[in-house]
Amino acid sequence: LFLQSYLFKVIPKCVMRWINHTIFSIIEHGSIRVLDAFTTLILIRILLTEEFGLFSVFQSWVAVLLIFFPTIEVALFREYGRLKHEGRLLDELGVYRFFSYFKLLILCVVVFCLSFVPQNTDWFTRFVFLGFAFFLPFSQSFYGFMREPLRFEMQQHKVAFFSILQRLLLIAAFLLGWWVFPDQAQVTIGLALVTYFLAGFLWTLASWKYLQ
Repeated sequence: LFLQSYLFKVIPKCVMRWINHTIFSIIEHGSIRVLDAFTTLILIRILLTEEFGLFSVFQSWVAVLLIFFPTIEVALFREYGRLKHEGRLLDELGVYRFFSYFKLLILCVVVFCLSFVPQNTDWFTRFVFLGFAFFLPFSQSFYGFMREPLRFEMQQHKVAFFSILQRLLLIAAFLLGWWVFPDQAQVTIGLALVTYFLAGFLWTLASWKYLQ
């Protein structure tokens, strides 16, 4: 605290804001990389060889299909200042939110249809694994339109907090499911999927409340 108070005295406030922003950006990205690696290790431990292979195949499908789910919110990088100055930022974010919900609906339909593609496992396992493969990358774009304004407003500490919290909840759901249902990987994956996605909703609601 003494060091922080001293720095605030000798360094301009705007510079300190950039320093804090940079520090929390490093914390966010570094923590996410570590937690994602830990999540992968848990998946390797929970899933059988055949199940992990199936999940990897579904991830390759996702890499192609996500091309058809554009992230129109990237326009914020160019228009954010103007929209905020004109008082139209919340209206614009509302459009992005509607578009994200629409993408979510289409994605659910796609996952349901593709789960009927024959594989060497039952339908429920295919559905859960495919949904999890889709929602891991999709969740980033689902609430991305609320995450980036927080970065622009120099609220990187909030971004870091919610991003790390979401990963920790995912890991906790994995471990809980593994402990309660040790021989039912699809149930564990389903529990983790629901937990991760609900955390994304909380992320979005918290961001929306702040920007209002």
